[in-house]
Amino acid sequence: MCWSSPGCEPVELTYHQLHATATAISRGLRQAGAHGGARVADLCDEGTELVLALVALAYAGAVLVPLDPAAPPLRIRAILDDAQPALAICSRESGALSELGIRVFTLLELKAMGEAGGQEPPPPYIGSCSSPTFAPGVGSQISADTSTEAEEPLRDRGTRSAAMGDLIESGALNHIIYTSGSTGAPKGVACPVSALHAYCRAKIAAQEISHDSRVLVASGACPTHLT
Repeated sequence: MCWSSPGCEPVELTYHQLHATATAISRGLRQAGAHGGARVADLCDEGTELVLALVALAYAGAVLVPLDPAAPPLRIRAILDDAQPALAICSRESGALSELGIRVFTLLELKAMGEAGGQEPPPPYIGSCSSPTFAPGVGSQISADTSTEAEEPLRDRGTRSAAMGDLIESGALNHIIYTSGSTGAPKGVACPVSALHAYCRAKIAAQEISHDSRVLVASGACPTHLT
């Protein structure tokens, strides 16, 4: 993965760095109580922090409630009151977030928690590094992995597929995204894992994406891009 934005040096992550760091954050999330369908408000800034947060939440089995940290306080408050998340995550500490009346953790705090006491492996459908070398920080603080050591393989595909099938059959939620609220209060739209799974499979087939593809993701919110 390579994330770049104007005026900043591109940040590159190998799959090993992404997996190892997201695994540590997911362990921290589970220690904080975000697992088994718990809702988590994500107020991370756009960039590598946001990507790490999305992967870590999936690893923890939590339900993502995305929030724009720059949104008006009244909108954030309304969504939090409706979604009732167990906690919120963010890129950095903020006095405004501390006034939301909800537990707020930075990704660095969760990563430190996961590294200090997280021996619990990630869910079987995700895969695991048996002895990962964690990157020194999160987001822009992560340096490129220049190690020549072979990366650990993921778990057996059959095991992962079976566990993913269970999630799909159970109707487990992946995320809840809220409408603009232009016609009233923001309304939450729940997206199950099955819908996201179907979308990803269709996108991969339609765009003929393979393991060696480089995919450009352009954001309409700000001039950044992810490959």
